[in-house]
Amino acid sequence: MNSKRTQVSMLRILEENNNHLRHELNLLRTSVSDASTSLINYCNNHEDPLLPSIWGPLPKKNNPFASPDTEKCCSVM
Repeated sequence: MNSKRTQVSMLRILEENNNHLRHELNLLRTSVSDASTSLINYCNNHEDPLLPSIWGPLPKKNNPFASPDTEKCCSVM
């Protein structure tokens, strides 16, 4: 009786694994060359404010990492 239960359990696990593998087989794949070309194109077309040596310095108004120029009456330390 216990052996029968074990066999049924193993069969269920194998069927689930088989279904999972069938699902993965149907997924669309992108080749490495296409993915790398897409990444290179993205990097060439989008400026990165953290790389001023490549893109040049950003104007302060466009730099999200620059400190604001607003005057403050006091500062708390």
